[in-house]
Amino acid sequence: QVRGGHLIDDSALNDRADDLLGYIAKNVADDHRHRHCCADFDDPARAFALASVLFYLLFVGAVVRLAALVPGATRAVVLGAGLYVAFAPPFVTRYSLSNDGNYVEVLALGTWSLLFAIRLASAGARDRIALALAAGLALGLAFWCHILAVIPLVAVALFVLAMDLRSALRAFSP
Repeated sequence: QVRGGHLIDDSALNDRADDLLGYIAKNVADDHRHRHCCADFDDPARAFALASVLFYLLFVGAVVRLAALVPGATRAVVLGAGLYVAFAPPFVTRYSLSNDGNYVEVLALGTWSLLFAIRLASAGARDRIALALAAGLALGLAFWCHILAVIPLVAVALFVLAMDLRSALRAFSP
């Protein structure tokens, strides 16, 4: 049989169809078990909500790390910062965990970029490249999510400039 100028062997197509149907029938049970195991990922709304919660946990972790870096911070201060962010006022949590704004991603990625910048100040020459890359990637992803990432971008840029202000000024002088 000729279709579209090409010779087609129907028996080969039928064999392939039978193979495909057999494969599908064989894996239906596995797929059914998978759906029960990973039901949250099959529903887009649940998957987005779960992603928002995971990014909020990353944000809380980053804030706890930032609080631990404050000179003279006690365990109570670090715990208080974590609890304050984890149990923020309802309007903040609702606004941050909304699935339509990407705000929580900017919070998490922006805060982690600040952490990377702070570690950059005390890192050796070899680690500085990796930390600068990590901060840049986090800021780039945050900026890709929302324009509000310009806030942590400015904070990181000012911190990096303040780290070595003399070198920065020499770089801009004629």
